[in-house]
Amino acid sequence: MDFQQLCTFDFFTQVSDQYGYGGDFQEVVEKEFKRSKGITYLDHAGTTLYPESAVQSFCQDISTSLYGNPHSHSPSSRLTHDTVERVRYRILQHFNADPEEYSVIFTSGSTAALRLAAESFPWSPGSIFSYLTDNHTSVVGMRGLTSDLGVTTLPVRPEALENTAKNTAREGDISRQTPHLFCFPAQSNFSGKKYALSYVRGIQARRLYPASGYDGKWFVLLDAASYVSSSPLNLKQYKADLIPVSFYKLLGFPSGLGALLVHRDAAAVLRKRYFGGGTAMAYLSGEDYYVPAKSPSDRNMTRAPPLCAQVDRMASLYNIHVRTGCFCNTGACQDFLGISDEQMKRNLEAGHVCGDNVDLVSGRPTGSVRVSFGYMSTFPDCQNFLRFVAECFVEGPATVDRERVERLANATSPRDPGRRSIARPNGEIREEEEGKREEERGFGKTERNGQREEGCTLTNIYIYPVKSCGAFEVQQWPLGDRGLLFDRGWMVVNVNGVCLSQKREPRLCLIKPEIQLSRNQLQLNATGMESISVPLETEVQSEVCQSKVCGDRVETLDCGEAVAQWLSDFLQQKCRLIRLSPDFTRDAKRKKQQEPGQGEVYIQVRSIVRNVKGDRCVCGRRKQLLHVNSVSVSRGAAFVFSRIIVIT
Repeated sequence: MDFQQLCTFDFFTQVSDQYGYGGDFQEVVEKEFKRSKGITYLDHAGTTLYPESAVQSFCQDISTSLYGNPHSHSPSSRLTHDTVERVRYRILQHFNADPEEYSVIFTSGSTAALRLAAESFPWSPGSIFSYLTDNHTSVVGMRGLTSDLGVTTLPVRPEALENTAKNTAREGDISRQTPHLFCFPAQSNFSGKKYALSYVRGIQARRLYPASGYDGKWFVLLDAASYVSSSPLNLKQYKADLIPVSFYKLLGFPSGLGALLVHRDAAAVLRKRYFGGGTAMAYLSGEDYYVPAKSPSDRNMTRAPPLCAQVDRMASLYNIHVRTGCFCNTGACQDFLGISDEQMKRNLEAGHVCGDNVDLVSGRPTGSVRVSFGYMSTFPDCQNFLRFVAECFVEGPATVDRERVERLANATSPRDPGRRSIARPNGEIREEEEGKREEERGFGKTERNGQREEGCTLTNIYIYPVKSCGAFEVQQWPLGDRGLLFDRGWMVVNVNGVCLSQKREPRLCLIKPEIQLSRNQLQLNATGMESISVPLETEVQSEVCQSKVCGDRVETLDCGEAVAQWLSDFLQQKCRLIRLSPDFTRDAKRKKQQEPGQGEVYIQVRSIVRNVKGDRCVCGRRKQLLHVNSVSVSRGAAFVFSRIIVIT
């Protein structure tokens, strides 16, 4: 056989039947990578090429979705937050990592992930920073941060790892041991050589050199940037402590995006020194006082503090997006609200942190509401906000301060430069009204007029099989381990896997679900659409994915293409129906009970046990109740409805 024959496609297909992934590969190349025509691109180890459909899909998404800064709870901000969280789960799922064990910290690339690891590792005098000599420059460069800390640098040749292997692991009192870090690549970016992933456990158990020769607690950094672009990584089997990855090497797009995957054992000892917006539970600008966020992802990424939560939620109902909290500027927030350093510390001791719903501590506010305009803002935007404030937060008819209006009218404007200008330094209004501030804001007025009602009778039961869709009214209904059977068991997600709500897609309320127990099916109905049904219990193997509902991680199953197409046609956007996995128990977040007198009451079903028969909740006749959160209904000695709004 000559060289020319060896290079023919016919010969290649004789020795390999994997080419083309089972389809017309040439058609895919011409459609997705036509920009590379005439070019032989052979640098995929540096970065692979992105398909054109991925960029088009991305452009379509950001052109049709309103993504806001995640430092609030407005719909646009929540969309950003939920999308990021969904991506985190998909990343962990791709690497077969348990969300209870690993966190995903996004970085500007794999190099930034390595630097973050070096800066956060708990180095101490006597620590060892060791690495294979076949490591990327960015790994070796970590020694530039450790050399001034009394840390010993120990390069290791690949053959030295196994030549000194021991048969048994070395044990010791880990809590008192000096922390060391060993780094090795899953795949050499130079030669493509793949190293045994079993090195991870070998180093951690101190069976392999250098861990076998040095006492201490050994952590393993597995550089997977090159490896995962062509090979699967199973983190349930190989539980490295720190794993930097590069998404542009993996996907080609977006350029310069990476992540650091952190195991919980490593997260417990990492010491983040720099903190930015949204990454702190509390801090003071006037002294060296800083309390980091609990989650590794939150300590290294931004969070959304929902301070002034009631205003934020009400604004969302009016489709108004505002920013609430301290806006990542505690010093200015303290100055504006008159909060001392000691009060900030007491607020933290009282349980108030960035990310909670505590608007008042000891009768004083913990944050503000910020309204800001851009060059594309219009006068109706201002009108809408003023109407919102007047309708929701002004008692009686709204009044106008005529003196202030006259002063503003007399101020210099660009259209009439001849008018007299009034100097209005920052803080003037505040100084004038300092005496009125506490009276107007009602500081210290915590009295509530409402009374807790007892002995209510249940007259109507509504379940919501699909989150944010229409209600399904019943007269009696079985109770399951999670509450009312099949209540909020399904949800609709967008193309990014983010749960849709009526705030984002109002047409969800037009979908009327119906549970047909006798037929074992969920039927979806909507005007102008033929009804479609899915089984109540998943009968076929479905794709398992991770999602978030009200801040809680949930495991879900996909309900198939037919119902996905039905929903996409009705809602006029690509979406899918997913259901809560029957094997997954949602660990609902603990909520503080709302003070009585604010329209919500807490009723224990044992006080109306006459209306409960066996395992079924049956309606009575006296007062209508709207069930808001049936997840909290539990079986046991008593049935408890934790949040019920009474409609009188």
